Amino acid sequence: MMMMKKSNAIPCAAFLTIVAIVMYLLNLFTPWFCDDWHYPFIFGTHEHIRSLGDIFISQCRHYFHFNGRFIVHCFVQLFAGLTGKGIFNVLNALMFVTLLYAIGLVTTSDKNDRFKVIVLSFVLLFFLMPGFKYVFLWLSGSCNYLWTGTAILFFIYLMEKDQFSVQSRLLLFAIGIFCGWSNEALALGLGASYFLYFFFNRKEFTSHRKWLMIGFGLGLVALVLSPGALGRASRANSGEFQMMARLANLGNLRFFFLMLVFLLAKVVTGPQAAWRWIKQEQVLLTAAVVSLAFIYMTGDYHAQSRFGIELYSLLLALRLINWKCVSNLVVAAAGVATLAYGGYVASVCAQCDKANREELSRITGSHCIVPTTQPIPITSFLHRYALDYAGFFVDDNKHAGEHIWISSYYGYTDVVFLPQIFIDDLKAHHEAYDGKFHTIDKLPFFAMRLPEFKDYRFATVTFSKPQGASIIDRIVAKLKGDVDYYYADARVVKVIDEHYVLVARFHPSQDNQLQSIIIEGPDDNDKFKYNF
Repeated sequence: MMMMKKSNAIPCAAFLTIVAIVMYLLNLFTPWFCDDWHYPFIFGTHEHIRSLGDIFISQCRHYFHFNGRFIVHCFVQLFAGLTGKGIFNVLNALMFVTLLYAIGLVTTSDKNDRFKVIVLSFVLLFFLMPGFKYVFLWLSGSCNYLWTGTAILFFIYLMEKDQFSVQSRLLLFAIGIFCGWSNEALALGLGASYFLYFFFNRKEFTSHRKWLMIGFGLGLVALVLSPGALGRASRANSGEFQMMARLANLGNLRFFFLMLVFLLAKVVTGPQAAWRWIKQEQVLLTAAVVSLAFIYMTGDYHAQSRFGIELYSLLLALRLINWKCVSNLVVAAAGVATLAYGGYVASVCAQCDKANREELSRITGSHCIVPTTQPIPITSFLHRYALDYAGFFVDDNKHAGEHIWISSYYGYTDVVFLPQIFIDDLKAHHEAYDGKFHTIDKLPFFAMRLPEFKDYRFATVTFSKPQGASIIDRIVAKLKGDVDYYYADARVVKVIDEHYVLVARFHPSQDNQLQSIIIEGPDDNDKFKYNF
């Protein structure tokens, strides 16, 4: 803060303090979600993390079998397994504030403009960043994206400095390793960009940059060439390459397209100035493009995977703005309005968190059925912030297998979460589920009673093709990712002394076009096809 002019230091400090309070409330009302439930355990076991040594053992196994983000996931397991979410809530709110300050630091050297950059960055991130709750609030996601993104911004700041003392070399080397060994969505694009830049501009490869880049390179190699990461990559790319679907998945980019619009405006108003800007910002431009290419090749559709592309694009967009022409009053008003809206969002998140806590409080022992209520009725936009997943997925999964780890966390086995509306309908119309798949409105799965237990785990749901669809309609459907089938998780649960197989229902609007559901188990003989 001392780097800012005295006239802006107090307003900036006050603004960041209020941002920290709002973000703390949002973190406080964000429940554990997905990966958070199994990181309290030593990887590959159901043994609770009880020491730093346990975290080290867990992450060694994690590194060789699942993921190369050793350092990042040490932090995740520290919070999930040892310190608890209370400490994380405070530190994560402070980390978000640090991210804003780092954006201001990297965007402009004018200390008087930095306050405007920080405020506008907060407004843009709050309303436009894809997967806001996954990259800034979710425990596992925040460590993987917010924390690594903040580190990467300071790395960029150090790289853009002219020189450092000789005594700082080891520190710069360590910083480089930490930043390179962070997250593929951020480090891969930036690393490739800097290596290319210095290959053609060797005179600028000064001593301190060499130490930073050597460390970064070693960290990046450890990240992307880990046995776990290579194994995941081979599995991810083993399916059919669907170019149109992958292009459609990139439709949730916001800052990348905003940056392109700003750049186009600069080209129109001054081509020569635009070309000079492109040459000046070639590192970040290349980082954004390489990150985009990486996500495209992996086919990852999750919003949080866009964080690297979007962070670099946001920096570029902010660097395209002539801050002397931006009104302090307008930016301050936008910041105050966003903070007020953030307070409202926190109240909504509190309702969702309360509902989630009430569901968890119904866990009374092994094999118990926990009725889940319908999600809190909130707008689709508010789902950017609120992790309200009551009744969301197939049954107890609360997103792909969380029930297993929730059960272990509470010291039980096979706790089952089922929507209350399903339990009620089963009691009233149990015959509708006998030997056939059935569902009702607002139920996120199909269900069928089984005459005997079979360990069904996977399903393929097929649809008949729409009749009379034009070529244009089919192209649009392809771009949207609409297909004639989808793969889903299946699970067998015991309800009211009967076994039922549940299959995720992803496209309720296409129920009238259902053709068949094929369910399978780990044994090749456990396969059943139901035709509608």
